Amino acid sequence: MGQVIRKDVGGAVTTFTYTTTGKLLRATAPGVSLTIERDATGRALSETLNDRTTTYEYDAVGRRTSRTTPTGATSSFAYDAAGRRTALTTAGRTFAFEYDAAGRELARHIGGTVTLANTFDSQGRLALQSVTADGRPVQQRAYTYRPDGHLVALDDQLNGASRFGLDTTGRVTTVDATDWSERYAYDQAGNLTQAEWPASHPGHEATGRRTYANTCITGAGRVRYEHDAAGRITLRQKIRLSRKPDTWRYTWDAEDRLASVTTPDGTVWQYQYDPLDRRISKQRLAADHASVVEQTDFTWDGETLCEQTTTAVALPLPVTSQGPSDCGGGIVAVGEVHDSDGERADGSLALEGPQAVGCVHDADLCEQPRDPLECAGHLRPWLLLGFWRQ
Repeated sequence: MGQVIRKDVGGAVTTFTYTTTGKLLRATAPGVSLTIERDATGRALSETLNDRTTTYEYDAVGRRTSRTTPTGATSSFAYDAAGRRTALTTAGRTFAFEYDAAGRELARHIGGTVTLANTFDSQGRLALQSVTADGRPVQQRAYTYRPDGHLVALDDQLNGASRFGLDTTGRVTTVDATDWSERYAYDQAGNLTQAEWPASHPGHEATGRRTYANTCITGAGRVRYEHDAAGRITLRQKIRLSRKPDTWRYTWDAEDRLASVTTPDGTVWQYQYDPLDRRISKQRLAADHASVVEQTDFTWDGETLCEQTTTAVALPLPVTSQGPSDCGGGIVAVGEVHDSDGERADGSLALEGPQAVGCVHDADLCEQPRDPLECAGHLRPWLLLGFWRQ
């Protein structure tokens, strides 16, 4: 069938085993074992990565009805006759979904308190997005497009109006907001060559001219970059006026995956991957660069991150978050799981037993989280970023 059964990269051997119909059953790599249990139709019933197992259940027509992650967090799903997801229950909260005749999501309701509503224009583009809590307006965004579909205006109830100037190809050249502006320029190849934004905004050291070696960026304002022969960034350095530069160093493995990062204070982070090239953990090393003082384990649902758990010397208990894979566009859910008694790392009691949704993020057109929204309908503070720095 032409499927890979063995891979040897610099002596690191990965093997793959399949069903008679070609579906993956097992994969092994140095220090990693992945096993997938399937039913007679080939659907995944469980996926075990080393000692962490995720399980799945389905209805009579093959739609997934539940997923349980390694920490025991269960998500349940319901559908309408057209196969559209109408409800998701996770971490003690229920998300309910409404659609129009074209299958576009018109509204989602969170725990009976918060509602995200969408309005579309005649071209099917998102025109208005609003968030209410118990009927009380919380946030609203209106989008305006030019005839070719490029966004030219955003009116945000909380952050004010933004107007986007575009060149003939649709690239953003100006952003004019309520009390700030940004400017961008490009070369004929489409590379960003100049960027300006207010000094009060994050990352101001990167404003100014951009320089390149072939297609690799070498400088952005007071930030410089170095690359290896494969074009991967190996050094990022912020030039300081009154002290030595802040320097980040990056190493890569033979399969083009980020292997480690050394931060300006000398801290080393290293990364591990499964045979499907999904990042399964990151580790912060102690000063001896050998012992691990913090580790985050990642759990995947296909190619989507669905859970992460952090353990650290400085944390009395593991801290786990779920999401955003179950919610789709518009709102990103964030949940927390602690010990079996539902205690948080600070000793306070979780909202509903061992699982509790802490907040959700109302997302923009690019699915970037925007406004952290507690399930009770209260917005949390959020850092306002610029166009190219979101």
